[in-house]
Amino acid sequence: MKHDKLRPDNHFLDLAKLTSYEFQKYAKQEDTSLEMELMSALLEAPDVIDMFLRQQSGQEVSQAEISRTIMSSPKVARLFLEGLVKSGAISFGNKEVPATKKKK
Repeated sequence: MKHDKLRPDNHFLDLAKLTSYEFQKYAKQEDTSLEMELMSALLEAPDVIDMFLRQQSGQEVSQAEISRTIMSSPKVARLFLEGLVKSGAISFGNKEVPATKKKK
């Protein structure tokens, strides 16, 4: 009996193929830090780098300009917001609101 190489050789693998089951991956994944991702994103956003360089050289840069410049680059903005959330500087209110009693 000749075996078809495209067909699984047992019922378990046959069922996995039929249901499109995705097996767990035990390989170590490369973990890039949020800081490295942000620095890489900044390299792709020259206007953001320019604003930070102006600020570092002593020029006055308003908070509105900083926000506008960061938000002009979606990748940079996402990484900044992710960092703020992870640091706890931004919270989306995971606390429970106490229930109020109804007056009769």
